[in-house]
Amino acid sequence: MIDALIGDVKGKDVLLVDDICSTGGTLKTASHVCKRAGANKVFAAVSHALMVGEAFEESAIEKMLVCDTIPLLSDVKTDKIEVVSVADLLGSAIESIVDAKSISSLFQL
Repeated sequence: MIDALIGDVKGKDVLLVDDICSTGGTLKTASHVCKRAGANKVFAAVSHALMVGEAFEESAIEKMLVCDTIPLLSDVKTDKIEVVSVADLLGSAIESIVDAKSISSLFQL
């Protein structure tokens, strides 16, 4: 059983961030470790969601935000996943390149 955790999540909401979710094993394990350590809620944010097989089954993740860089497979049926479009960001980046402007300015708050 994996049980390593750096930091204190007891009584807190947790956001797990990953670049690619293919089988979901890493996020599933991390979500259970956080819940066993006392986390209130566990959320996830993923750039590219392949979601192969039963990727989201039996995880402790309450909601997962995924970018639309890869279309979700039609058999992925859960209300726990919310798809977020990156179209506006990519459009702005292309416009900045064409206009010879800084792309990093798109990420400044």
